Amino acid sequence: MPPRKRPAPPPEEPSPSSKPQPDAQPSEPSKPSPDSEQPTISATILAQLPSQERLAYKLIFEAGNKGMWMLDIRKKLLMGPNIATKVVRTLVTQGLIKEVSDVRHRSRKIFMATDFQPSVEITGGTWYHNGRLDTDAVTTARRCCQAQVERLGAATAQMIHHGAF
Repeated sequence: MPPRKRPAPPPEEPSPSSKPQPDAQPSEPSKPSPDSEQPTISATILAQLPSQERLAYKLIFEAGNKGMWMLDIRKKLLMGPNIATKVVRTLVTQGLIKEVSDVRHRSRKIFMATDFQPSVEITGGTWYHNGRLDTDAVTTARRCCQAQVERLGAATAQMIHHGAF
């Protein structure tokens, strides 16, 4: 087996007192996109809901894209399991909230307002598709990393990420 090459040292970070590189342009502050605005609760929807449904809808809406677990809804609203289930089921049938599956806790029912898209923590991000682990993506990433390590002899995560030769 040939001897392993040592990985190249990481590039040095410029010190705060050093002058910026002439080709480096300062980045502009990111502007919020129009769809990044937080949705607001419609007063007309709240006016049409009975008191228990209104409280549940407000609570779930305030949870945002993280959603809320049924047990948390019950505890915060001090409802019994049957009443909480009935209230949530009513809101789902009216199309005000939706049930989302959490990749971390498959047995938990997470509810969120239909105005929100589930967060990456709930959906699993790039590695999950429809609540299931995307094994093809994992296999492809593993093969790419393995090929990079074999090509370099030894590799750091940064070298693999940048594709250094």
